[in-house]
Amino acid sequence: MTTLENRIKEFKTVCKALNLKREYGENYSGDEKWAIITALSDEELQAQFGDVVNACYSPYLLLDLQQGAAIIEQKNNDAKYRMRGYLYGHAFDINDGEFEEHHPEAVVEVDIVEEITLKDNIQKVRRFLSNLSDKQKNRVIQYFFYDKTFKQIADEEGVSAPSVKESIDSAIKKLKKYF
Repeated sequence: MTTLENRIKEFKTVCKALNLKREYGENYSGDEKWAIITALSDEELQAQFGDVVNACYSPYLLLDLQQGAAIIEQKNNDAKYRMRGYLYGHAFDINDGEFEEHHPEAVVEVDIVEEITLKDNIQKVRRFLSNLSDKQKNRVIQYFFYDKTFKQIADEEGVSAPSVKESIDSAIKKLKKYF
């Protein structure tokens, strides 16, 4: 391994680098290519890792740990909503209105198959939730239906966030077995 590779590994133990163009796509219009998340000041970063920053992450935007946590929480929420879409959406959902435009006689206000599937899934979720303890059921509902974070749930209950996460992870494992 080269010296630069070792320095990059060392840099990654103290800092996290985000590629801004990849994160924000075509919507990003800034000059900086990277966001570096660290507790170090710009002067400390340059003194400690100037060689790595200048070689690999320049130009950059310096973010403190709170700003980085907000970005990471947003990414996690985006991923959570995307997964919900995959889980509860329809794989072949074509809802562009084109069929209805060309075949108005075939338009039905309610899709019977979808209604039956929805009711069946709701019953399955209710049966699954009834098998959980009251505490675990409440945590699952707060997390998945009210979009609360582990920390928010933990603060409300007066417990630690890792214990809430462990409880919800356990419920997800049970859900996978159940379905």
